[in-house]
Amino acid sequence: MNKRELKVLELKKGLKISLYDDNKLLGEGFGEVEGSLGILYDVYVFKEYQKKGYGKIIVKEVFKELIKRFKVKDFLIRMVMKGGQKGNLLENVGMGIIAYKMGFLPQINPYELFSQENIKNIEIIPQKESYPAGYQISLQKAPYLLTAVILDPLSQRPQSQTFYYRFVSYKNFIQWFLENQIILGNVDYYLKEENKEKFYKYLEVNNV
Repeated sequence: MNKRELKVLELKKGLKISLYDDNKLLGEGFGEVEGSLGILYDVYVFKEYQKKGYGKIIVKEVFKELIKRFKVKDFLIRMVMKGGQKGNLLENVGMGIIAYKMGFLPQINPYELFSQENIKNIEIIPQKESYPAGYQISLQKAPYLLTAVILDPLSQRPQSQTFYYRFVSYKNFIQWFLENQIILGNVDYYLKEENKEKFYKYLEVNNV
């Protein structure tokens, strides 16, 4: 029987969570604290262990430990999906889906970010191996480069590659944002006050 173990290392301004199975490191997550704000700023699971629910375990434990050790009351996820340079594969889509399930939303004004004047160019990032297809959006203003994965409204899983080859306008991105069907890279995700009950329920902790 496998023995799964979580190890917590408290850092100067936060903590690190490491998840092991039979003494093999599966992945790690990092959290930091700014006043009453608890921030999840990195989670990774090694490739051979991905898509097995380990990312979800790490995310939950990072936030639970931030609440327990630092008594944080507000929450942020920094750059849910790493966008990186042009042509990079889209990673950590699962992290974006977890963020939505916890009640987090992209910290943007969709009407400004996805305005016709702000969008310079839209390219398709093709699917490769286990990474889904997506859009790479060039913008006039910061963050200048954005990656986006669109979710199926019923399954809440990434759309197939053929979906991305249809005509897309700035209005589509606004609609997807309002309907929680878009996962964005290169932006922070924040937790609204009215979503905190949902967040605590997801973590299986008492509302503090």
